[in-house]
Amino acid sequence: MNASRQYPDQKHGERSAILIIVMWIAFGLVSLALYFGHSMVHELRAADNRVAGAQAEQAIEGAARYISFVLSNNPGRMPDLRYYRYEDVPIGDATFWILGRGDAINASAVNTPVFGLTDETGKLNVNNCTRSNLLFLPRMTDNVAGSILNWRDKSNETNSNNSGAATELTYSALNPPYSMKGANFETIGELRLVYGINMDLLYGRDVNLNGLVDYNEKSLDVPTGYDASGATVDGGLLEYLTVYSKDPNLQTNGSARVNVTNMTGMAALLAQNLSDAKLIGNLTNTPSVPPMRSLLEYYVRHINDGLTEPQFETIYDSITVSNGTMTGMINVNTASRVALESLDGMTSAMVETLISYRSANPDHIKSIAWVATALKITDMADLPQCHPQLTTHTYQVAADIAALGLHDRGYRRVKYVFDTSSGVPQIIYRQDLTHLGWALGKDIRDKIWSGKDLR
Repeated sequence: MNASRQYPDQKHGERSAILIIVMWIAFGLVSLALYFGHSMVHELRAADNRVAGAQAEQAIEGAARYISFVLSNNPGRMPDLRYYRYEDVPIGDATFWILGRGDAINASAVNTPVFGLTDETGKLNVNNCTRSNLLFLPRMTDNVAGSILNWRDKSNETNSNNSGAATELTYSALNPPYSMKGANFETIGELRLVYGINMDLLYGRDVNLNGLVDYNEKSLDVPTGYDASGATVDGGLLEYLTVYSKDPNLQTNGSARVNVTNMTGMAALLAQNLSDAKLIGNLTNTPSVPPMRSLLEYYVRHINDGLTEPQFETIYDSITVSNGTMTGMINVNTASRVALESLDGMTSAMVETLISYRSANPDHIKSIAWVATALKITDMADLPQCHPQLTTHTYQVAADIAALGLHDRGYRRVKYVFDTSSGVPQIIYRQDLTHLGWALGKDIRDKIWSGKDLR
């Protein structure tokens, strides 16, 4: 018998083995193809996200230039929301929003933030405020207020009657130790270095700093005495304090304002802007005794001389009661309820009246005289104690810009502070806030996802 003869069963077995090997090879090749295909899909999506992120970043840069243009049109004034774009603004394939602030937001019913520029002059300047101003802020304690004053001015340490405030000895006992600054705050974030101030006190419930209590923030612990339902926005100290507010005391053309005690200069200014010779005589013949402390006081003093609010508006931007730059002024046109109520002599009733009046009369708040009109002040004895701090001028504006790139991807967020006190808008502060997460609220997120291709 031929030993090399192959039986049918043997050939069938060899063929089956070859088929299995081929199938495994084919399976391996298909698996490799699927793996690389899947990897390419992820790489394509990653590349798409990188492109969208770059578009969002460029949109933010473009938005900053747009805001510079808006601010340059009317230096010294807070731009009116009616005359610039701030929400869902297309720029190329990207879109940007300017996150703003609003008064008395009912956060339990609102899922979209307020949009628009934010007036830094509408906040308390931490480098000028007093203990009584600070104590009115949410969650503030007497110890923390004293510690803030000690930090910016070491001489306050020896004069403080608050033994609980942090002193140089307090900081030297820390690990690692450091010294109190003994100078003005440069940013609000510097408050974190003050003993007793933690992130909860700085941020409050609004941990992503969008001026809105988002769904995930409503469950945060709230100290005793605060609304645990999440119906109010507790933004912490960052919401109410600034370091940027200053008024250069210049007219829009860059020349110095005329001091109301300069009768020669006032006579020329009044003759240029008013036609009532009798009124001009009354305004230039009235001695400033005692010395004038504010333009609101100037207006109230001369109401009985026949000076009307429209007439005062024509000279308001050109006059002053001070020489040199003024810091710590509060823009009564834009200040929040908390900021206004923290001012000396301001009652809750007065603040409510001011907020109601400015909301109902946006075209009649061009000068500080509207405060006297709203509060029905006709005598200097009725002026609030804080009247030297009140203004309607704004030279520092914050823009919190969020943007999305192509296909609503690549979320980015940057906060800027613009200063127009030199006559030309300049960026004096920039902070990337992308790491804080989504800040455009639930409604916009749901709208985006409802129309998104989820492939």
